[in-house]
Amino acid sequence: MRQNARQAKVGGSHGEEIGRFGVYLRGRGLKNTPGRRAVAVASLEISRHFDPEILQTHLRRRGIRVSRATIYRTLDHLIGSGLVWKTSLETG
Repeated sequence: MRQNARQAKVGGSHGEEIGRFGVYLRGRGLKNTPGRRAVAVASLEISRHFDPEILQTHLRRRGIRVSRATIYRTLDHLIGSGLVWKTSLETG
């Protein structure tokens, strides 16, 4: 069964975090869209380091289609809200 972001369900164990993310967005005059919620839930479901491509693959495996632009923008907001952290992996 395929879902788009509009049909994505908010994960039960992450409801509080998703609620905080909604408050963060509203506080900045931004909409809490289904796509943003889907990206937020998927980000919280992944228990290891990930990059936007891994996140997009995770969403697609669940049958949720979200644009790459939405993923990148939402990750910036998730970082700003403190729900996820950005790390830099140095090579060499």
